[in-house]
Amino acid sequence: MTVKKSELSILTVFAFLAIALEAYLASIYGIYRDELIYFVAISLTSLIGFEALGYITIDYLKKTMLVKHEWEVPLISSIIVIIVQVLFFLWIFSLVIVHPVFVGRTLDAFSLSLVMSFMIPGLIVAYFSKE
Repeated sequence: MTVKKSELSILTVFAFLAIALEAYLASIYGIYRDELIYFVAISLTSLIGFEALGYITIDYLKKTMLVKHEWEVPLISSIIVIIVQVLFFLWIFSLVIVHPVFVGRTLDAFSLSLVMSFMIPGLIVAYFSKE
């Protein structure tokens, strides 16, 4: 079964909401005006991670669920991906922001947390899907 573009567009809408939450949290800790372009670029680049995890989740749910409605799988997938990614982001960001290496470098802590919040679930999926 293939994933439709409309299903990924539903995931993208919810991904913007999750990115807005994470960006707000990072901006509270201090993003400077000259870092704003990089901050927005990193936030929008994280959409690739959302789309990748969402694609994997939608494909898995289509194979294992009996679908009654067309919107059921992308909504469940969005909820799963956002919960997993936001929890990993909050966990990593809370550890990194107090580390002495990242004192005064909120943008670096934010970007590391975003990258790791997609890499850890991606590596877990890759590990469990190996034959």
